[in-house]
Amino acid sequence: MREDRVLDCTGFYCPLPIVKTKLELEKMKEGEILKVLADDPGAKSDFPSWCKQSRHE
Repeated sequence: MREDRVLDCTGFYCPLPIVKTKLELEKMKEGEILKVLADDPGAKSDFPSWCKQSRHE
């Protein structure tokens, strides 16, 4: 799968990676793919939970 956009959230900690992701997704069309780079240890569990809650795959 090839991403349409890449969002670099390295160096940011909760909740900024999720907030920045939400704002970036609002600019995108349905079906586009966003790749998020994050080094916050909590991101590994935060993103799957947020995606499920907000109905993003």
